[in-house]
Amino acid sequence: MSDRAIRWLFLASLAALTAWAVANVELSTDISRFMPGESDAELASLASRLSDSELTRTMILTVGAPDPDAAVAAARALGERLRGDPEVASVRSGVDPDQLEEAYRLYFPRRHAFLSEDPEREIPQLASPAALAQRARDVRASLALPTATLTKRLAASDPIGAFERLIGRLGSQRPPLDMVQGGFVTLDHQFAVLFLTTVHSAFDSEPQARLLAAIDGAFVEIAAASPVPLALEKSGANRFAVAAEAGIRRDVHWIVAVSSLGVAVVFLAFLRSLRFFVLVVLPAVSGIVAGTVVTRLVFGRIDGVTMAFGACLIGVAIDYSIHVLDHHTLDPGVPIRTLVQRLRASVMVGGLTTMASFVGLALTSFPGFREIGFFSTVGIGASLFVTLYVLPAFLAGEPPDRSAPPLAARVSAALGDAVRWLAQHPVVLSAATLACIALSAVFAPRLRFDDDLTHLMSLDPGLRAEEERVRARVAREDSGRVIFALGADADEAVARNDAVAVRLAAAHAAGQVGEFRSLHALLWSRELQQRNLRALAAIPDLADRVETAFAAEGFRREALAPFRAALAEPAPPPLDAAALRASPLSDLVAPLLLDLGDRAAAVTYLRGGAELEPLEGALAGLDHVHVFDHKTFMNAIYREFRITTINQIGVGSGLVVLVLALYYRRLRPALAAFLPSLLVGGAVVAAFAAVGAPMNLLHVTSLVMVMGMGVDYGVFIVDSARDRKELDGTLFSLFLSCLTTVFVFGTLAISQHAALRAMGSTTGVGILLSFVLAPVTLLLLPRAERTP
Repeated sequence: MSDRAIRWLFLASLAALTAWAVANVELSTDISRFMPGESDAELASLASRLSDSELTRTMILTVGAPDPDAAVAAARALGERLRGDPEVASVRSGVDPDQLEEAYRLYFPRRHAFLSEDPEREIPQLASPAALAQRARDVRASLALPTATLTKRLAASDPIGAFERLIGRLGSQRPPLDMVQGGFVTLDHQFAVLFLTTVHSAFDSEPQARLLAAIDGAFVEIAAASPVPLALEKSGANRFAVAAEAGIRRDVHWIVAVSSLGVAVVFLAFLRSLRFFVLVVLPAVSGIVAGTVVTRLVFGRIDGVTMAFGACLIGVAIDYSIHVLDHHTLDPGVPIRTLVQRLRASVMVGGLTTMASFVGLALTSFPGFREIGFFSTVGIGASLFVTLYVLPAFLAGEPPDRSAPPLAARVSAALGDAVRWLAQHPVVLSAATLACIALSAVFAPRLRFDDDLTHLMSLDPGLRAEEERVRARVAREDSGRVIFALGADADEAVARNDAVAVRLAAAHAAGQVGEFRSLHALLWSRELQQRNLRALAAIPDLADRVETAFAAEGFRREALAPFRAALAEPAPPPLDAAALRASPLSDLVAPLLLDLGDRAAAVTYLRGGAELEPLEGALAGLDHVHVFDHKTFMNAIYREFRITTINQIGVGSGLVVLVLALYYRRLRPALAAFLPSLLVGGAVVAAFAAVGAPMNLLHVTSLVMVMGMGVDYGVFIVDSARDRKELDGTLFSLFLSCLTTVFVFGTLAISQHAALRAMGSTTGVGILLSFVLAPVTLLLLPRAERTP
């Protein structure tokens, strides 16, 4: 096949695979795939559902004004403007009358089934003559209140107050707000409150950014038309997600500009060609595309973490094409395929050792890590193939009389002379090696790891302060700490949630926990509802007792006939999850009862601060009930990920040495090729420990890439050490690889975001050390295998 045909076939294939990947690959972020145990995976799945629940998709808007009427009017106008927005699922500025009517229709006929949480003990007490006499006095006193009309409507059919108790439980779940002209206001009447729920996830930045702009635009118009000054403040997870992405985009844009300019200057200065830069990155890009497509086909999905990790392949795979291209530039008289034939073994071994370092991930029991290992192995393999069999087609046909760029020739000669001087003065190399080992031994034990995910977040102080002000005005649930009651189906989850609610109510009364929002306010188990009905049925003269007690307070006995009739009629079927979900109250139950496919979870949201130990103590002994702290749980996943990655470095290093030993068939050159990687890993760890900087997962992940490049450097030097000219070319390729990688990744160290800084600092320091320490390879090579 001609070179032209190879080029067009490759570009067409790459374009087709890229198009397929764009059309068929949808990134997921299922954290359960990075958990080892079944129970942990179950909690991870629940956490994932919680992160995209109504709670995280709900915004709180507060409108401040000199008087509450103006604030309520402005909030209502803002709600009406936003109601038609396609990103707005619901807007609530006050109590919905239709929902109140539906609650009455659904619950009033079943009021007796929701009378008591401890019916066998409490209902006989409520039916005692003394309790009924007090109830009659309370009802008579309430007739003098503004709510007398409602009292008269209910008293005849519900004299014992079952519906009143039920409404009280429902009301306890609402935030502590007041009402002015039908609108929510804070208790101090200084702010009107608007609740807005979005259609998409709070972390889907594109629709959220548009919605936030629409809110601000609508409010500006309302404020301009208002006769009094208005102030809008917002609370919501979407604000932080949009701000974080915008900040990272700003950082990435200028970092890409700086790194691209730096790489372009390097290629123009040393190789006098930007075309070579495009050819250098072609194998790395091909590796990422191939890894994406094959992983999607094999696993049926691909995780966002896999893609982020796989993007680091650019830093590793670029070594192979630079090695070929630099030798081609410095030795223009050698046909490109002859040159590739000569370099093939070194490049292949460099790639195989990198693949071996990722095999350790593929061998773990974590599905997510297996996916990362598979992606990386396929990606490196594809990069090797393109470097050795496709790249020559793009380099063939160049003029045979061309000469090496002068600066490249001078730098390669200077580097070769420097390394040969070091080879003749092994004491310098020995001193460098011993210094690295000593520093690693002294400082590495002092290294601290930081597994707190919040330290990787760069939150805008202004947004955070506004969030805290709004939350202080409207006490809302803490989505970071919840309680899950799990069941084989919704009914079983509801039954277990009954026990949770009883325990929490007792702990709250004792001051051990704060307020909470529970499904229990809306739904009780069938068994508890039937126990209430049986307890009432066990008092056959209840109607007589009620009539006697109320007649003593001046009520007519015949006015209570509806209550007697209700006791005599068959009770309606118990309210269950299916009926509640099918009713207009479904939006209330949705965040409180999660359908997990083969399981269901009743969720209790905690308000305010709640210590973990009292919570766990209050719920001790309840099966299938979990106190879930989102921060602690996510940090545990993060820590497990870091530990697994560190273990993978050890397993991968052993496999790398095995590959090198099989390739060289002797121990000394195998160890010589591996030595720079080993020293660099220890030196980077020692450097962080020496300055007191903790390492996190992103540091460790970047170290995997750095050590992989260190092995490549070692292999290239060992394989070229016999030939003076080839060694000069190899050293120049390492120098250029170091510069380009520092510009591509090292510039991340100046980012404003901690996550990018972690990757940049590790990569920048590690790659520089890899290049500086590469000559120590010569220490373990026999003199006969080194150029004089």
